[in-house]
Amino acid sequence: MPITGKRAALLLTRHKILEDRLSSLLGVMPDLEIHHGSVKNNELVFPKGFVLGVVALTISDDVVSALRNFGFTSFIETEEGFEACK
Repeated sequence: MPITGKRAALLLTRHKILEDRLSSLLGVMPDLEIHHGSVKNNELVFPKGFVLGVVALTISDDVVSALRNFGFTSFIETEEGFEACK
């Protein structure tokens, strides 16, 4: 099934240490919510169907846990990293 929702992509190669890449990802998430989000119940959230493509970071328990806090529910590994889908 093709993904038809909004999409954003991030390249996280600036940091050699993976923990720093996760930290960078989490650091830009509020800005992404402002740019791509919508207001729901007085909160700014990513819209349903939103896909976040992340390059140079692999899926781990820490990554999944952190992104679940932003409402992402499924994660697909890619050659370059992963996609998080809402």
